[in-house]
Amino acid sequence: MSPEERNNIWQQGVPLGRVGFPPRSGAALEVRAHLVLVIMVVLELLVSSTSSPKARLAQPFLTWLISMAALLLSLLLHELAHVLAARRAGGGAERIVLWPLGGLAPPEVPDDPMAHLRVAAAGPLMSVGLLAGSSLVCLGCGWELLPGRKLAERLDVLEAASQHVVLWNLFLVVVNAIPCLVSDGGRALHAILWARLESLGQAALVILRVSQVAAVFCLVTALILFVTSFGREAYRLEHPFWAQLSLGLLLLALGHFVESRLLQMRLAHGDEREGIFGYDFSRGYTSLERTATRPDDRRASLLGRLRKGFRRRARARRLDEERQVQERVDDLLRKIHDEGMASLTAEERRFLEDASRRMRG
Repeated sequence: MSPEERNNIWQQGVPLGRVGFPPRSGAALEVRAHLVLVIMVVLELLVSSTSSPKARLAQPFLTWLISMAALLLSLLLHELAHVLAARRAGGGAERIVLWPLGGLAPPEVPDDPMAHLRVAAAGPLMSVGLLAGSSLVCLGCGWELLPGRKLAERLDVLEAASQHVVLWNLFLVVVNAIPCLVSDGGRALHAILWARLESLGQAALVILRVSQVAAVFCLVTALILFVTSFGREAYRLEHPFWAQLSLGLLLLALGHFVESRLLQMRLAHGDEREGIFGYDFSRGYTSLERTATRPDDRRASLLGRLRKGFRRRARARRLDEERQVQERVDDLLRKIHDEGMASLTAEERRFLEDASRRMRG
């Protein structure tokens, strides 16, 4: 498989099918699962098969199957709510790419902060509705709200399905309430700041700082949860929500640290790169230089200094990279002079060719 094909699979994910909509609401959506979600599903199977050693062989598998069906259904309805809200606002989407925190392919939304806010809020509101409905079912039937040790000992399909819908939608509500760049909470806060500051660029810089604090909180909390559960086989049965939340917080922190780097690149010199998951979570921040700023505003002065700092550091990194490339080119040229062209390795030849193309460019 070529690097391009591998990269395409990483970006597009695994196809799951298509979802149709009622008449006049747009074409059917292609639904895909990102590889991060696929890896998570496989890990859940491995953990489920070892967490209940005394249970029958089929019971952990059936529990995993119910749990993953509840997760996929919750993610799908969460993302469909985003798409329907976008279509109501005059936008739309061609596909949905699911990952453990929701979706990775945000729908197209008109260039209006309130439209962005409504679309960002639609997914969590759907999760709140599913959480409330499944909780009422559990309470009405006298079941516990979350899956636990009783479920591992005596599996009832309807009870397990209801409890896992509660678990996964509670998970989606909590992680998407945290204002990170890769969460619905971050997108909603960005839209609010955009409307308040009347500047997309200023809002992007503020959400970058807020997201940084949130990401540090997520990382510290995830590490605390991991240390607390380390070596405890029954932890997932006793605290299923906290066991899943630790993974969600780690993904939020990872997503922030990578995507904030891309946003800083945009602010510094308009660099266009794809994110670690194959999608750019800083979509909509591409017109930062054209946004209006308020004169004689302290915030504008502070944000201007932040922007200059990003540009200065980016320029320093670029000059340092150019200096390192030039030094290696000089070393290779001396090697050619002393030992001949045949002395170069294949990697050294490729490096010289790349350096030559960059210099011509």
